[in-house]
Amino acid sequence: MRRFEVNLRQNVLNGDYLKSFARHIHAQLVLSTPVDKGVARSNWFFSLNVPSRASNAELTDPEDSRRTLPQKVDERSTLFITNNLPYILRLEQGHSQQAPNGFVKRSIRNARTNFLAEVASANRR
Repeated sequence: MRRFEVNLRQNVLNGDYLKSFARHIHAQLVLSTPVDKGVARSNWFFSLNVPSRASNAELTDPEDSRRTLPQKVDERSTLFITNNLPYILRLEQGHSQQAPNGFVKRSIRNARTNFLAEVASANRR
Protein backbone atom coordinates (compact mmCIF):
# COMPACT_ATOMS: atom_id res chain seq x y z
CA MET A 1 0.00 0.00 0.00
CA ARG A 2 1.43 3.33 -1.04
CA ARG A 3 -0.89 5.61 0.84
CA PHE A 4 -2.01 6.14 4.39
CA GLU A 5 -5.68 6.71 5.12
CA VAL A 6 -7.52 7.54 8.28
CA ASN A 7 -11.18 6.48 8.16
CA LEU A 8 -13.24 8.71 10.41
CA ARG A 9 -16.56 6.91 10.68
CA GLN A 10 -19.16 8.95 12.53
CA ASN A 11 -21.53 6.82 14.59
CA VAL A 12 -22.65 8.86 17.58
CA LEU A 13 -21.75 12.48 17.02
CA ASN A 14 -23.33 14.80 14.48
CA GLY A 15 -21.53 16.08 11.39
CA ASP A 16 -20.25 19.23 13.09
CA TYR A 17 -18.48 17.16 15.74
CA LEU A 18 -17.06 14.89 13.06
CA LYS A 19 -15.68 17.86 11.16
CA SER A 20 -14.20 19.27 14.35
CA PHE A 21 -12.57 15.94 15.14
CA ALA A 22 -11.23 15.77 11.58
CA ARG A 23 -9.70 19.24 11.97
CA HIS A 24 -8.01 18.10 15.18
CA ILE A 25 -6.55 15.06 13.46
CA HIS A 26 -5.44 17.10 10.45
CA ALA A 27 -3.65 19.62 12.67
CA GLN A 28 -1.87 16.84 14.58
CA LEU A 29 -0.87 15.06 11.35
CA VAL A 30 0.49 18.24 9.80
CA LEU A 31 2.50 19.11 12.90
CA SER A 32 3.93 15.61 13.34
CA THR A 33 4.73 14.77 9.70
CA PRO A 34 8.51 14.83 9.23
CA VAL A 35 9.73 17.71 7.09
CA ASP A 36 12.46 17.69 4.49
CA LYS A 37 10.94 20.06 1.96
CA GLY A 38 7.41 19.99 3.43
CA VAL A 39 5.72 18.08 0.62
CA ALA A 40 4.54 15.20 2.82
CA ARG A 41 3.15 17.65 5.35
CA SER A 42 1.08 19.39 2.67
CA ASN A 43 -0.40 16.17 1.25
CA TRP A 44 -3.03 15.26 3.84
CA PHE A 45 -6.35 15.45 1.97
CA PHE A 46 -9.93 15.07 3.17
CA SER A 47 -12.58 13.20 1.20
CA LEU A 48 -16.11 12.03 1.84
CA ASN A 49 -17.15 8.34 1.70
CA VAL A 50 -14.25 7.33 -0.60
CA PRO A 51 -10.51 7.72 0.05
CA SER A 52 -8.97 10.60 -1.90
CA ARG A 53 -6.54 9.84 -4.70
CA ALA A 54 -5.17 13.40 -4.60
CA SER A 55 -1.50 14.14 -4.23
CA ASN A 56 0.71 17.07 -4.99
CA ALA A 57 4.41 16.56 -5.67
CA GLU A 58 5.08 20.25 -5.10
CA LEU A 59 5.36 22.11 -1.83
CA THR A 60 2.11 23.84 -0.86
CA ASP A 61 0.72 25.38 2.29
CA PRO A 62 -0.67 22.57 4.53
CA GLU A 63 -3.71 24.76 5.11
CA ASP A 64 -4.61 24.24 1.43
CA SER A 65 -5.33 20.56 2.14
CA ARG A 66 -7.37 21.51 5.20
CA ARG A 67 -9.68 23.41 2.87
CA THR A 68 -10.64 20.09 1.22
CA LEU A 69 -12.80 19.21 4.25
CA PRO A 70 -16.30 18.59 2.81
CA GLN A 71 -18.93 21.07 3.92
CA LYS A 72 -21.83 18.59 3.99
CA VAL A 73 -21.03 15.95 6.58
CA ASP A 74 -23.76 14.13 8.49
CA GLU A 75 -24.18 11.11 10.75
CA ARG A 76 -24.04 8.71 7.78
CA SER A 77 -20.77 10.12 6.46
CA THR A 78 -17.42 8.43 6.36
CA LEU A 79 -14.68 11.01 6.27
CA PHE A 80 -11.17 10.08 5.13
CA ILE A 81 -7.86 11.84 5.61
CA THR A 82 -5.42 10.42 3.08
CA ASN A 83 -1.80 10.96 2.11
CA ASN A 84 -0.95 9.32 -1.21
CA LEU A 85 2.73 10.15 -1.48
CA PRO A 86 4.77 7.04 -2.30
CA TYR A 87 7.00 7.43 0.77
CA ILE A 88 4.40 8.26 3.45
CA LEU A 89 4.32 4.70 4.82
CA ARG A 90 8.10 4.68 5.14
CA LEU A 91 7.82 7.87 7.19
CA GLU A 92 5.12 6.24 9.35
CA GLN A 93 7.47 3.28 9.87
CA GLY A 94 10.17 5.55 11.28
CA HIS A 95 12.46 6.10 8.28
CA SER A 96 12.99 9.70 9.33
CA GLN A 97 14.99 10.83 12.33
CA GLN A 98 12.50 13.69 12.76
CA ALA A 99 9.55 11.48 13.67
CA PRO A 100 9.53 8.14 15.42
CA ASN A 101 7.80 5.03 14.19
CA GLY A 102 4.01 5.45 14.37
CA PHE A 103 3.69 9.23 14.16
CA VAL A 104 0.28 8.90 12.45
CA LYS A 105 -1.14 6.64 15.15
CA ARG A 106 0.21 8.95 17.83
CA SER A 107 -1.31 11.97 16.06
CA ILE A 108 -4.72 10.32 15.96
CA ARG A 109 -4.49 9.36 19.63
CA ASN A 110 -3.44 12.92 20.60
CA ALA A 111 -6.18 14.47 18.48
CA ARG A 112 -8.76 12.17 20.04
CA THR A 113 -7.63 13.10 23.55
CA ASN A 114 -7.69 16.84 22.76
CA PHE A 115 -11.04 16.60 21.00
CA LEU A 116 -12.71 14.66 23.84
CA ALA A 117 -11.37 17.17 26.37
CA GLU A 118 -12.80 19.99 24.27
CA VAL A 119 -16.20 18.28 24.02
CA ALA A 120 -16.24 17.57 27.77
CA SER A 121 -15.38 21.20 28.49
CA ALA A 122 -18.13 22.43 26.17
CA ASN A 123 -20.65 20.10 27.81
CA ARG A 124 -19.80 21.47 31.27
CA ARG A 125 -20.74 25.00 30.19
